[in-house]
Amino acid sequence: MELLTCNLYHITLKACPEEPIPLYVIQNCCRDLGQALDCLRTLGIIHGDIKPTNIMWNPVKEVFILGDFGLSFYEGKQPLQPIQSAGYQAPEVMRWNSKLKDPANLEDMAVKGCGLASDMWSLGCLLYFLYKRQHLPALPWQQSCNNCMQGKTCHSLCDVFEPQCPTNKTSILIQDLLAR
Repeated sequence: MELLTCNLYHITLKACPEEPIPLYVIQNCCRDLGQALDCLRTLGIIHGDIKPTNIMWNPVKEVFILGDFGLSFYEGKQPLQPIQSAGYQAPEVMRWNSKLKDPANLEDMAVKGCGLASDMWSLGCLLYFLYKRQHLPALPWQQSCNNCMQGKTCHSLCDVFEPQCPTNKTSILIQDLLAR
């Protein structure tokens, strides 16, 4: 295994904090991480901590590599520890992490859903962060959907923030990112 000393944070955010990140860098990152997550999916592994400092750059092969598997787990065998970093947490992970804070909840830890979708959410947050250079703003369901935050199921996130559901333009942008 090669020693990689440069990560996505250093390349894009520390080296050039004021300049926009070129779209081809974001597209390549999306492609490489999508392939990594697909490989993990076939193995039944959830990464659990996708963020810029955990994405290494290999200058020889010119690829981004997903690293730091310290919070990883097999799907369905989630450990009793918080996962995902702030700013990249999926809704179900926020619920999971909040339940872990109270020992009385330990017997009710049958929260389902911290899986591949959680990693995909983190990837989406990462791409948003690279594109906009800011974290995803707090969404309405995070502030007002008591059912979601209490571990109950909402019919759909779109029921909670329908005006802010992805538009066709967002869909086109994502398809364009994946195509390159």
